[in-house]
Amino acid sequence: MRVGQLITGAPDGPPLAPARAAELRDELQQAHHDLLAALATLEELTAEPRPDPGRYPNARWRLSLASRRRRTVTTAACTELLGTASPDEASIIRALIAGEAHKLGESASHVRKWCMDAIAADWSGYCAASNALRKSMRDRITAEQAVLYPLLDRYSR
Repeated sequence: MRVGQLITGAPDGPPLAPARAAELRDELQQAHHDLLAALATLEELTAEPRPDPGRYPNARWRLSLASRRRRTVTTAACTELLGTASPDEASIIRALIAGEAHKLGESASHVRKWCMDAIAADWSGYCAASNALRKSMRDRITAEQAVLYPLLDRYSR
């Protein structure tokens, strides 16, 4: 699918097959579960009075991997749903896609700003910034669940 098609929702291929919709639903649910678990681990670590240099970098890395996996599966689900969705559904899916670009920029900016040295120098500032980003990520998951799960469930029948 070309980028213009993804943004406009123009179909590129056959409608979403029920088995593929079910597969995407399962993959998305697992990706959300893994990301929520990584967020919970990071939340526990940021509740500590100072960063744990033995655990913290690994927790951030796991969060990054889980976030990338969620983004990959979400993009696949949105792309494939756009080929089948009604115009109203496609509009909502495109809004999710647009929001993803914004969230990716937010996350990249956070990671650039908060290298390990910056975290060590301003742990409380980092914890506040991390909390805000984790909330944003949880809100994103909630939005994806509200939009994509029902569509994937419907097309899996």
